[in-house]
Amino acid sequence: MASEFLPPDPHAEPPPTASEPGRPEFLPPGGARTGDGSTATAAVAWGAAGLAVLVFTAGTFFFLALPASITGLVLGRRAQRRRPPPAHADVAVLIAAVGTVLAIVAAVVWIVVTALHGTGSEQSPGDRDLEFQVIRLLTQR
Repeated sequence: MASEFLPPDPHAEPPPTASEPGRPEFLPPGGARTGDGSTATAAVAWGAAGLAVLVFTAGTFFFLALPASITGLVLGRRAQRRRPPPAHADVAVLIAAVGTVLAIVAAVVWIVVTALHGTGSEQSPGDRDLEFQVIRLLTQR
């Protein structure tokens, strides 16, 4: 049973390189990109972290989400100014802007809720009786 695979010929000429005339050179869409886009990547990470903190804490940790989102926004704008800008710089700015706006909204909401309802430390005697009634109901089995 003969195999169709043949090892490379050690005496053959090396394949032509892309810099030779007449050979097409394939570039990514939009031309060649320079730079690694690490600023835009950091902006996406900071913006996503700010949004994640808002979502997973229902906005109560807005004081952590707001600086993270603003950092993502600043880094994203810095990445957009580079020429050519990395492909994900616009996405980074969008994510960070949404996180910044939502963090401000969450801050306003939680400050208003805390101001209207207090911190929960001042309880009326009726609230205390209700707690004891609930505990009695649960332990009556």
